[in-house]
Amino acid sequence: MADTAVGKNTDVIPFGAGTFNYGATIGTDGTLTSEGTVFGATKGGGKVSIKPNLVPLDFDCRNVKAVGDYVKAGEEATMEAPFTELLAADVAKYLIGTVTDKTTAKIVESSEVVADGHYIKGLAYIGRSASGKKMIVVFDNAICTSGIELEGKKAEQGAPTVTFECLAAAGTTEDKLPWHVIWPK
Repeated sequence: MADTAVGKNTDVIPFGAGTFNYGATIGTDGTLTSEGTVFGATKGGGKVSIKPNLVPLDFDCRNVKAVGDYVKAGEEATMEAPFTELLAADVAKYLIGTVTDKTTAKIVESSEVVADGHYIKGLAYIGRSASGKKMIVVFDNAICTSGIELEGKKAEQGAPTVTFECLAAAGTTEDKLPWHVIWPK
């Protein structure tokens, strides 16, 4: 039997500190071919959540759940991070807005529709274990579902938490999301 204790099995990688990136790509062999671009510094780390939506089947003939009594009915995948710095283009993406570059300022204003530029391609969390080994999560498609809420306090740095939701490709007929958790060898 294989030893599965943390630190003994090379497939065990605890999530550690990392970065959130746009434009990450994965090769057909499962390797990260591009880390994309790091966006915004975070305060206090971030969170990745991937959960199947399970529906329990009920049977009148028994009072306990058994193997085979669940059906997967879709799934949810999100990334969440408190950002302490944001670019105007990112704020526009998170608020479903547009950026206008004026002589004295960049102005972010609301958009009436969700446009292609509001979607994020290759959203990635790229972290490292205590031993320095990479741990990578990539969403092929994502959108910010939280908007931005900022609470300003005296003598404290603001850090609005932004939540991104993984999305299937337009026109898909599959009941699964395009997320990838990668353990490099």
